[in-house]
Amino acid sequence: MLALALLLVSANPLDEGWEVVGRRDGVVVYQRPHKGGDDPELLAVGILDVPPWVAKNAVDDVESPDNVMPYLTEARVLKRDERGLLIYNRISPPLVSDRDYTIRFFDQSYTVGGVTVWIARWHAANSEGPSKRSGVVRVQETEGYWRFEPMDGGARTRASYFVYSNAGGAV
Repeated sequence: MLALALLLVSANPLDEGWEVVGRRDGVVVYQRPHKGGDDPELLAVGILDVPPWVAKNAVDDVESPDNVMPYLTEARVLKRDERGLLIYNRISPPLVSDRDYTIRFFDQSYTVGGVTVWIARWHAANSEGPSKRSGVVRVQETEGYWRFEPMDGGARTRASYFVYSNAGGAV
């Protein structure tokens, strides 16, 4: 039982080289240098008043019109297979060139002692997606995950969002 408790309680981000860079509405945002890169890794941690499976289902619903990121101008599921989803995204942020990337989006959830930790992970998969477009900067490196851990007997969720991305080009 102690091993289960240790597995479910994530290590303190401050013990893993993370530095607090912001707090708002109960969410703590951390940053640390990425090994081998100049761009930082970001981690946001907060509590949701829904069960973990509800949060995971929302994240997995990538084609929902309510599941839109800021500046996202194109989003297509290219393929569904045994490895998960292959998704193409193009964004048009202000002041810089459009960016695009293809990601492999997949499930890494696991259950230990009857308790499920829900994880949705992604990484760059440009070689499996559309060819590079003229005038659009291809994001070569992007990876991340959503992690949903049960709290209060599964009534609430400790949600963690991790992302690393090298946006490429001049930003």
